Amino acid sequence: MESGAVYNQTTEPEAKASRRWPRFGFTLRRLWGWRLPVKVIQTVFGFFAALAFAAEFGIELFLKQKQKHVDERSGKPGNTPSSTENQPLNKKR
Repeated sequence: MESGAVYNQTTEPEAKASRRWPRFGFTLRRLWGWRLPVKVIQTVFGFFAALAFAAEFGIELFLKQKQKHVDERSGKPGNTPSSTENQPLNKKR
């Protein structure tokens, strides 16, 4: 064990590094013809879908905070109509 006989070099060759640049899972060389515009459109739609999702989530949080703030203040009546304002306009005397 101390002689290092246990640690023989492997007989399997080393795997070559990927030649792709950039490493996105596809290369622009493979996207010829109609495939490149389709990939661009797919990317743009994906970006806008993620942006719309984030905006919807942000609006929901804003509305929840606003409703929470309104609920906290509901105990204090601010502008309530008086009894004369509740009477009909065309009242016969």
